[in-house]
Amino acid sequence: MNIQLGTHRITSDACNIILEKLSITQKEDAEPTERWRAVGFYPNVKSACIAFREAHLKGTDIETWSDLIEAIEESTKRIEKACEGL
Repeated sequence: MNIQLGTHRITSDACNIILEKLSITQKEDAEPTERWRAVGFYPNVKSACIAFREAHLKGTDIETWSDLIEAIEESTKRIEKACEGL
């Protein structure tokens, strides 16, 4: 499984569903290095999607209820778009 969600993705191993975040590091005089780092391990895709939504909401500047609703709708659309081909 490999569901891309922008800077996050949902993958799996034999026992878990894994939410990962893209990390880009750059050392002096070197090309940037991309690496996927585990954010969390979940028993099912639904739990991983909920964790993605929470991570997405924490990374925004929400100040009003309308901002919150907009952020929730945006993360829902990302998840739906990523799952279209499944």
